[in-house]
Amino acid sequence: MNQKHLNQVKIMLIQFNKKLCFMVLFLSASLANADGGLIFLERNLQSQQEMKANVEHDIKHSNTKHKCKSSG
Repeated sequence: MNQKHLNQVKIMLIQFNKKLCFMVLFLSASLANADGGLIFLERNLQSQQEMKANVEHDIKHSNTKHKCKSSG
């Protein structure tokens, strides 16, 4: 093999490595973004469930107060 051919091979390998690194970084960022989205959705769902439980508790507490005032 001559020197010119070796240089071309090196350039091709460098370009391939750059593309491969970009693809790995892109995939990692995509997975991190998807994971972050899932965490957000889980926290949002948990927050909604807590809010619903609080509202139900407040409604029951309010109904109990009304019953006590009515009977008292």
